[in-house]
Amino acid sequence: MGLIKIFGHTNNPLNSEVVIVPVNWTLNSTFDFDKHLRPILNYSNEIEFFHEFYGFQEKCKIACENVSEETTMWNQSINRIYEEAKNGDFDGSSIHLINEDFKKLTSYLDEKIEYWIQKEKLPLLIGGDSSLLLGGIKAVARFKTNFGILHLSEKPFLKELKKGEAITEGNSLFSVGASVPEVSKIVAVGLKSFSQQEYSIQRKNKEKIIWFSKRKIDNYKFKGDSYQSICKKWINNLPEFVYLSINISILKVLSINEIEFALQTLIDSRRKIIGVDFNGVDKVGKEMQIEITRLLYVVCKSYGRSRGKI
Repeated sequence: MGLIKIFGHTNNPLNSEVVIVPVNWTLNSTFDFDKHLRPILNYSNEIEFFHEFYGFQEKCKIACENVSEETTMWNQSINRIYEEAKNGDFDGSSIHLINEDFKKLTSYLDEKIEYWIQKEKLPLLIGGDSSLLLGGIKAVARFKTNFGILHLSEKPFLKELKKGEAITEGNSLFSVGASVPEVSKIVAVGLKSFSQQEYSIQRKNKEKIIWFSKRKIDNYKFKGDSYQSICKKWINNLPEFVYLSINISILKVLSINEIEFALQTLIDSRRKIIGVDFNGVDKVGKEMQIEITRLLYVVCKSYGRSRGKI
């Protein structure tokens, strides 16, 4: 199994707590692993690891697999389709190919995540967009019959997928809600950009899908609520087991310190993180890639603290 040096180490996944699975994939547009994802992994070996409150946290070991040939192949197929239809108009054949490649990716991630869960590791997917979510969630659903999703993102990805349409990143959370009944709650935090259709879907399913938009968070602050009390409002809606889905657009809404505090509040509530996907790394510059690396470290080490590994 090929491994990538991550956060200064090339750890054996079987001796690690967290296994990062890089995925060379996006549904939205062309994606290049070496341009978009590899720099994030490489920068991990340059950041300062010392934490003011928790020290070096060396007890939580992190390993990173190499990117798979399968996901690279499917990504290249998607890239060709987008290049051939630059105006976004796909014929029936293109739609079929896109949806078939997505099914292959979902099945692959399903098996990959199941493997690491069986080894009692936290699998962390990192890739181009939030369409990674379905594969990870399906695997987790075979081990937990009732769990929630904490979705940190600027967008809800809750657009309805209609028959005959090509699946897009925008359908990601809708597909999960429609096909994985083990997900009992979806708590979406930080939303700034959403359509009327997505808002309507949330309102029709408001017992299951709870939104804390940027506007709603601001309103709590304007009324004098502390950030800690706002975090508790999110977390109190979640069951014991939580799948964490982070789109890096959340950095437009919350700082890394605010996200770390929210995760610590989650840990303090005795809830357990059972899976993570870290997406939206396409189309970002060098400065943002470094910030994403820092956030990735925070997420991994927050999980380590939840298991007493500090």
